[in-house]
Amino acid sequence: MTNDLPNLDKIDDYLNGIMPADERAAFERALAADPALKAEFDLVQDLLTGMEHAGDEALKAQIGAAHEGLKAEGFFEKKTATVVEFQPTGQRPWYRWAAAASVMILIGAAVFFTLRQRNPYEELFDQNFYAEHSRIDAVIDDAAAPGLLNADRTRNGSRARALSLYRAGDYASARAALATHFNTYPRDTIARFYLALSAMHLAGYDDAIALLQPIAAERPGAGEDAGFQSEITWYLALAYSKHPGRAAKDSTLLLLRRLETGTDTVYVAKARAALKSLE
Repeated sequence: MTNDLPNLDKIDDYLNGIMPADERAAFERALAADPALKAEFDLVQDLLTGMEHAGDEALKAQIGAAHEGLKAEGFFEKKTATVVEFQPTGQRPWYRWAAAASVMILIGAAVFFTLRQRNPYEELFDQNFYAEHSRIDAVIDDAAAPGLLNADRTRNGSRARALSLYRAGDYASARAALATHFNTYPRDTIARFYLALSAMHLAGYDDAIALLQPIAAERPGAGEDAGFQSEITWYLALAYSKHPGRAAKDSTLLLLRRLETGTDTVYVAKARAALKSLE
């Protein structure tokens, strides 16, 4: 191995089962015929196996210590590095870190560990974003309420039809219907809210932020639903958690802290749990 794991991408695809069938067959033939590729394959497999079985705090500490030691020696400032040739030993319980003594093995292990760490912001989103139906039934019932003026009946019926698509899980159609409705009724906060959620279901996080940000900044007046305001703020925080960049993460924290000091007990609890998970 004269390069820093030159076949890493192919090996990783193979081990994770995402290599196409024709490439997989060709890779297996090359693996059987090329000792250097086989040695690299064994090394990568051992690294992954070792991290899965022994990858607790001790292993993290080893990787961290090795990384810091290399940093102190100025390794990362060098343009090139000599790599120790790997020789298969025939016996590798989970791979001997001391016996390997290769700079690139330690760096490779650190890379694998980093790639497999879960981003806490991703965890926050995955654990807390789901189809929100709490208001839909009431809104749909309002569309059929007696005594409505024709204009209100038209508006409420348009919104109810769009929300029925959301409730059915057809987020693409709901997004299109809610966008049409919202263009006609731009002051409809409920339609704006579910349009943003439909966008989030379809990974349209920038669109969701643009929709939720103006109404999250508002303060409910007398008699208005403060709980809905907290809900809007909560989902805006989740939308920011999926946006790349430090500024977006800071926005997530800011919104969660706002909720934490609010009066809605449901979202105070949610915000406190979320902040704790991000510590």
